[in-house]
Amino acid sequence: MLDHIGYFGPIILALMNVYYLFYRKTYLYAYIIFLFVNQYINKGIKYFVKEPRPQNQIPFLSKIDKIGIEKYGMPSGHAQSIFYSTTFLYLTTLSSYLLIISLFFCAVTIYQRYIYRRHTLKQLTIGSLIGIIIGYAVFKFTKIYIETKDK
Repeated sequence: MLDHIGYFGPIILALMNVYYLFYRKTYLYAYIIFLFVNQYINKGIKYFVKEPRPQNQIPFLSKIDKIGIEKYGMPSGHAQSIFYSTTFLYLTTLSSYLLIISLFFCAVTIYQRYIYRRHTLKQLTIGSLIGIIIGYAVFKFTKIYIETKDK
């Protein structure tokens, strides 16, 4: 069960963001737009870095033999997505309760990606840091946009 939660962690956290930001439309729109931008950034970094995934991956719900850009593991897209979602949700709500729940999903996702050998600790760490930076930047730009729009 935890393996499934980890595998689907980015989707679960994206749905949490949509639910909790539903009545804060500007933040919701920014979150959704940059959720896709975040994925393109991840693919762009993978294209330039071209660091392979670990050897001897354990099969789980998806093919091990990735094709195209997905054969590379640096940075982890799962880690980048969950930390983008967690950072943005916390900064928009300032809810410790939601932060704890989100960090639980982050931990399970990171663990799942590591034990199934989809990523190294370095790939997971770098993906997490990039996700945090993007989440913070998107929140700040959205907040500035809202403040200038209201003047």
